[in-house]
Amino acid sequence: MDPLDELARHARTGQMDRREFLRRALGLGLTLPIALGTLDGCTRRGPGSIQTGDLPPMSKDLPDKLNVFTWPQYSSPEVTERFERIFGIEVVERYFDDNEEMLSQMSAAPEDFDVVVPSDYMVSIMRRLGLARPLDMSLIPRFDNIMAQFRMPVFDRDSGGAKFSVPWQWGTSGIGVRLDKVDKPVRGWSAMWDQANAGQISMLDDERETIGVALQTLGYSISTLVQEEVDAATAKLVSQKPLVNRYDSLGTTDSLRAGLALVHTWDGAAKAAIHELGEDVCTYILPEEGFTIWIDNLVIPRSAPSPYAAHLYINYLCEPQIAAELVNFTRYQTPNSAAAVLLGAFERRWMPSGAALERGEIMNDVGDFAGAYDAAWAEVQAS
Repeated sequence: MDPLDELARHARTGQMDRREFLRRALGLGLTLPIALGTLDGCTRRGPGSIQTGDLPPMSKDLPDKLNVFTWPQYSSPEVTERFERIFGIEVVERYFDDNEEMLSQMSAAPEDFDVVVPSDYMVSIMRRLGLARPLDMSLIPRFDNIMAQFRMPVFDRDSGGAKFSVPWQWGTSGIGVRLDKVDKPVRGWSAMWDQANAGQISMLDDERETIGVALQTLGYSISTLVQEEVDAATAKLVSQKPLVNRYDSLGTTDSLRAGLALVHTWDGAAKAAIHELGEDVCTYILPEEGFTIWIDNLVIPRSAPSPYAAHLYINYLCEPQIAAELVNFTRYQTPNSAAAVLLGAFERRWMPSGAALERGEIMNDVGDFAGAYDAAWAEVQAS
């Protein structure tokens, strides 16, 4: 039997979940849109399937609950509770570990979510697949607080002038360092391949982020479209694997607390450990070879059951005091200019300088080439 037919049979009979089907199909060389189309043919949901035609109508009746699909530990409980009190709407949060998991689950049940929080390149993919709803910006007047450089990023430009996302938080991906566990200064990603650090290294369990690290160490773009460069990055990660203690995206702060020497992580997670352990014990560096600058965004799915309430929620999160409270909780960066002046001294001290940010790179949607990254990540995991 053809390998794809075999995968489809397992999906159709429920022997394989949607995420595993996508991972294996992409490993066979299918592009993401084709893989999703194949899977929709196997597990069609009828009226709830992805719609790419006319925009569903937006009722202004307030629902009992708002379904938010986001990253773990990414929203202050106090901020959420205040929204619930003001609007009388319960916020129900579900969590994903990476953008690909989010896309898989939302593609399977697009009507299950009112707001999702994709990163930059995933906004492009959602738009291309018809999964994102154009925003009614008249319902988000506090968008005026967003810094100019974040108002129309490349991943959200549309020839018709429509807008699909509002930036929520942004940050960087670098290395959390336990200063008491390393023998020499850490300046870049090369430390993650140093035999002296064997067993003391944690890498993000994130396809694009971790492949991106290997690409940057080789002098390539994190969004390369060259197969030979992805192959070289794959080989580099396979060679690193014996040194790696764990691949983890959820417990990077805990890893630093526990004394792991070098942790590939996001700036907010590292800063949480620094704030607790002290700056003489723990620090965070932006590697000299380059690093990822990411922007997480608020998006309303096209099939969201309560798009009006979703707009109210997004507008609420754009209020300066609310945005500042979120940063003080998550320790990431805010795109909200009015919120930036409300941050505490610790948060202001750890803002990256303009000179440092010049080494950073925003991850782009690689289109049909995404299958190459999926196959590379599967090879690293299986090695």
